[in-house]
Amino acid sequence: MKRVFTPIFLSLLLLSAAVLPAGAQNVESLYERYAGKPGAESVSVGQFWINLAKLVVAFGQEETELSDDETDIALKTLSHISAVRVADLSGCSEKVLAQFAEDVEKCELGGYVVLTEVHDDGDDARVLVRKEGDIITEMVVISAGEDPAIIQIEGKITEEEAAKYIASSIE
Repeated sequence: MKRVFTPIFLSLLLLSAAVLPAGAQNVESLYERYAGKPGAESVSVGQFWINLAKLVVAFGQEETELSDDETDIALKTLSHISAVRVADLSGCSEKVLAQFAEDVEKCELGGYVVLTEVHDDGDDARVLVRKEGDIITEMVVISAGEDPAIIQIEGKITEEEAAKYIASSIE
């Protein structure tokens, strides 16, 4: 019995090892896979730097030339953000960009919801969110068009607060 199952098990294991890396990317793995590619520029901003930015906005209003309303909006927005990661892939080779576009096309959402998609004259972008109830805990912007990039923002904000900030920033 052992002689029959061992070769079958090993064959399945080898087959799965060969197939899994070629599978579709998920949203979380895109940043990890492409941020370190040659030509990519990436940055991760954690809670410490977010808090420092709040101080700069709060106490450096004259230097930033923000109005009181803009300062208030910036502080409220920053209070909801815990981390930001950005990878600009515009400096990558054509081969890397082609693979990135293919991976984005095949990307599995895995818990993310599509907020919006844009397909217009070379621009191919998706805005995805991950939610816990009515709280948005993560927003990911993936652009595979003329300006290829991945922007990942973590934090906690309600849909109403997000809509309010967006509306006030447009005014």
